[in-house]
Amino acid sequence: MKKILILHLLLNFTTFLCAQDFHPNVTFPYEAFHFENYSPKWRYLSKDTTYVAPPYWDGFSHIFSVRTYWVAKDRLYVLYSTNGNRPLSGGFIECINIKTGSLVWKATFNDKTQEFEEFPYFMQWVSPGKIRVYSTRAFEKSPPYLPFWLNGKLSIRTYDAEDGLL
Repeated sequence: MKKILILHLLLNFTTFLCAQDFHPNVTFPYEAFHFENYSPKWRYLSKDTTYVAPPYWDGFSHIFSVRTYWVAKDRLYVLYSTNGNRPLSGGFIECINIKTGSLVWKATFNDKTQEFEEFPYFMQWVSPGKIRVYSTRAFEKSPPYLPFWLNGKLSIRTYDAEDGLL
């Protein structure tokens, strides 16, 4: 239980670090944390490569928050929401090996990888080896002068937990 509580605190802490606004004096790439008197077994920093267009989009600055996470079979599943050209433009899921810290698979859905924006709310473990993601997806293009999208409907995605396929 103590490990899960620490994991929860660290995931929420990384949300604040990843979701920072662009600042011209930020050094790219981001540097790893340095701990005094402690050496972590592994470190991992989430990056969404669908939004990389310097100087404003660096793959980190548009990550909005950690929506949900699951730990199962030595794997950590994390659902993120992202802000792109408009707020609430998409999200992605990462599956990370807890023992090695390596990325096993990643699935991205946003206005760069599909026709419409989408905002994820949570994910659910629905059966052995299946993850379901619930979100709201825009179903028509909003005028470009609006900073948000107007219409949305429920979207449910089911992923295979082993390989990330829909």
